Amino acid sequence: MYSHDKIKQEIDFLIMSLSIFEFIGLFFVVIFVAVAIFLVLIILYGYKALIQGRPSGFIFSWLLVVGGVFAFLIHGYFLLQGSEAFRLPVSLALIILVLIVSLAQAVALLKVRK
Repeated sequence: MYSHDKIKQEIDFLIMSLSIFEFIGLFFVVIFVAVAIFLVLIILYGYKALIQGRPSGFIFSWLLVVGGVFAFLIHGYFLLQGSEAFRLPVSLALIILVLIVSLAQAVALLKVRK
């Protein structure tokens, strides 16, 4: 049988473990937000270059096209593999819209280059 002290030790250990996992989870959320902000800044820099007609703007724009198509393909692959993630209608709509916008952007870039 477990003694009262042993049960208290087990509970304290579980609470400490949960706190560590919450801290690690919070750390990854902070990293995710920092990376997202960094990517938005890069995209805005590319947008500015595109508006100014610099060649780097077109490169950034093509990179976004490739990134959007890749995002659609990788999410589609995981969905076809039976992943339970991204099954909400909103998630599926966003994944499809990313592909549509990326393809529209590619068409616009091809028209501008001609």
